[in-house]
Amino acid sequence: MANFLTDLVNAVTVAELFKPQVVTGSSAVNGTVSDFLGSAVRNQEFAVIQTGTLVDGSYVVKLQEGLLADGSDMGDISGATVSLAATDDNIISNIAFYRTKRYIRAVVTPTSATSGGPIAVLGLAQKHRPGGTNLVP
Repeated sequence: MANFLTDLVNAVTVAELFKPQVVTGSSAVNGTVSDFLGSAVRNQEFAVIQTGTLVDGSYVVKLQEGLLADGSDMGDISGATVSLAATDDNIISNIAFYRTKRYIRAVVTPTSATSGGPIAVLGLAQKHRPGGTNLVP
């Protein structure tokens, strides 16, 4: 019998795309540029967005990709966007995406967020398995 998920820690790369922080105002906030080249299998990744109590405003979380580690060439990943309202307190949301470039980051753009609220984004990718096989067929 196969045990596909018995070693999840070693099967998935986790990267911080947006440090947990309170987002306010109406200006975009860039997240952390993370390298996905070294261990991703199919360039098919997903991001997990977690919120705390969002007091007011609305938020758009989008993912960007680029070839430069400093993030200076980042462009939006088509379809990799989630919209959040002030009522989306303490939720976890996912974005599945296909990347074509090495580096990924999240960008959070608030609108009318006077008090705002905490938002964090993690990126996850399946690693190569020993012998070159994928964890999931």
